[in-house]
Amino acid sequence: MSIRVALIETAPPDAPGSMVRYAELLTRAFGNDKEFTLCRVSLAPTNRMLRRFPQRIRSWIHHAVVWVNARMVRRRDFDLFHVLDGSHGYVANGLPQGRAIVTSHDIIPWLQAQGEFSVPSPGRGARWLIQRALTGLDRAALVLADSQSTANDLARTGVVRSHVEVCPLALEPDFTPPDTETVRTADEYPVVFHIGNNGFYKNRSGVIQVFAKVRAALPAKLVLAGPAPTGELRKLVADLQIEDDVTFLINPTDEALRSLYRQASVFLFPSYYEGFGWPPLEAMASGCPVVASNAGSLPEVTGTAALTAEPDDVETLAMHCLSILQESDVAAQIREAGFAQAAEFSLEHLHNRMQSAYQQVYKQTGRTA
Repeated sequence: MSIRVALIETAPPDAPGSMVRYAELLTRAFGNDKEFTLCRVSLAPTNRMLRRFPQRIRSWIHHAVVWVNARMVRRRDFDLFHVLDGSHGYVANGLPQGRAIVTSHDIIPWLQAQGEFSVPSPGRGARWLIQRALTGLDRAALVLADSQSTANDLARTGVVRSHVEVCPLALEPDFTPPDTETVRTADEYPVVFHIGNNGFYKNRSGVIQVFAKVRAALPAKLVLAGPAPTGELRKLVADLQIEDDVTFLINPTDEALRSLYRQASVFLFPSYYEGFGWPPLEAMASGCPVVASNAGSLPEVTGTAALTAEPDDVETLAMHCLSILQESDVAAQIREAGFAQAAEFSLEHLHNRMQSAYQQVYKQTGRTA
């Protein structure tokens, strides 16, 4: 009889995102495992339900529903409980002692509250939730961090004293290079590509500023994929007089995203912080050379397979992009290194690391399969 693991999901089930992707990755990685059976359990209300309430209280209703459901799911017949999102770490307080595992992807809100970014600190209510999440992590039998960078941040809080292990995420094998090398006609410009949300840490304004430097040196196009841009981003594009060369691609499909990675000449990712960072790996696996910042976990993710600089070093980041666009040998070298680096984040590697973590906690419970 296999050991039953509840994958505790706290993201709205009708809002696909990184946490849903993480659950799907784990399920896929353990598809043929005979020792552990993974069962996805959602604690969160749907966004459709939340929209019935005023905007100002939706977050609190979300967390209240998650907490109530956590108290109920503990009664179900699971051997282990894996909370997939450390920002809801308080869920571990409602689960059986010694049987909860929590993955912490990043603690950006806590870092923000410490004044480590040039943005306002979260409000009092948000800070209370941040603290509750951290104390929940401390109650877990094991905390998994996506990167050593996140593990180091957890140690800095002084709250999380539980055992912390690094367990990097994986990349689906769906990202592949084009069958043949992209050949552009004389009227086609090289494409600089970026994907990210409007969060301050994604540094989308930095992407635009870097591209403006690139565009001043040679004809090129910029594609920014993700949610609709803010008014500030559109104004920056207008102020830099590059409207004709910038495209905002709103929430592309997975198929369109994979196609963009294959067609782009360089992938630009100058984040101020990443707890992990899937996009550079997606680009590498797709054969697109990467230029990224050296902040947060990105050095762990990109290794030596990207050209890097400080996130605010617009000049150097632009120089790296131009090097790839103008020197075919540099582009080829970065591309080949990217293939090797992306291969280190396979589903098999994720399975092996996670299997070891589950075995470790299960043995501590004293239960028998």
